[in-house]
Amino acid sequence: MNLRHARNCEELRTKFEGREAIYVEQGALRVRVSNIEARGGFRIRAEAEEIPTPGLGVGRFHSPVPRGPRPLRWKIGAGYLTSFSAHAWEMGYGGWSLYFAPGIVQAVVGFAARIPDNADANEAYRELCRLLRDLTAHEPSQFVFTDVVEQGSGEFRKSDSPAIVVKVSSGWIACPFCQMHFMLSDARRWEGETHITCGQKIIIKVS
Repeated sequence: MNLRHARNCEELRTKFEGREAIYVEQGALRVRVSNIEARGGFRIRAEAEEIPTPGLGVGRFHSPVPRGPRPLRWKIGAGYLTSFSAHAWEMGYGGWSLYFAPGIVQAVVGFAARIPDNADANEAYRELCRLLRDLTAHEPSQFVFTDVVEQGSGEFRKSDSPAIVVKVSSGWIACPFCQMHFMLSDARRWEGETHITCGQKIIIKVS
């Protein structure tokens, strides 16, 4: 994570910390978002807590699914494809989306209040998605981790930086390019001179 990424993460946190939103992921809930936090390895996470709202719970959140105590509370996370705009935050990868604009929240609350008790939950979800598309059309967005996404393809842009010397006193190392922590014994992450995840070449110096 570089300074630009850190600024974007802070802007996102400033915009959305503690605010109500409509959470959409194969279903929809009204939530409050908190504890937005940048993580190493081009990751960012937060917590969502359901705000019980008549009619919402469409799609996969439709009662009696999911099981467990209500209101629901859970952690959400996103990686290098996550993006945000003035009023929305999206995971990328076709995952969750959050819509924070008060007008959108109220429009969805009003829509949910009109859903008949015997309505098909999945059809109600599809109608809600159409409503959201109409309300959010043409709002520009940007990637949080802007310069690690290849334009056009959306592929992760691996490091082309020269090898960087890193002092290591245990089996753990923090990649100087992406800040991901990994074990040098982890063959999925380390191939002897390169961090496989981001492509950064590293010279290990035992301290």
